[in-house]
Amino acid sequence: MSHAGYPWVLEACLIAWKHPNVYLELGAHRPQYFAAPGAGWEPLIRFGQTTIADKVLFGTGAFLINRPCPELCHEVRALVHQDALEA
Repeated sequence: MSHAGYPWVLEACLIAWKHPNVYLELGAHRPQYFAAPGAGWEPLIRFGQTTIADKVLFGTGAFLINRPCPELCHEVRALVHQDALEA
């Protein structure tokens, strides 16, 4: 499911959880904004590291948002690490 179904992220997470051949793709978004309050990614942050962790795919989309791949990968790692600290 492209862009993790945004803005219907909760519904996309539930569909990915229910159906074995549905995955959520996160290309062309800055990972640093996923955890911003009110951004709409809260279900993905909550379930993406637990219930549907094996259903989330990250593609940088670096050419679309004009950022280098290593920077975007660093943002993903920081997001995952941040959530691990808060749990």
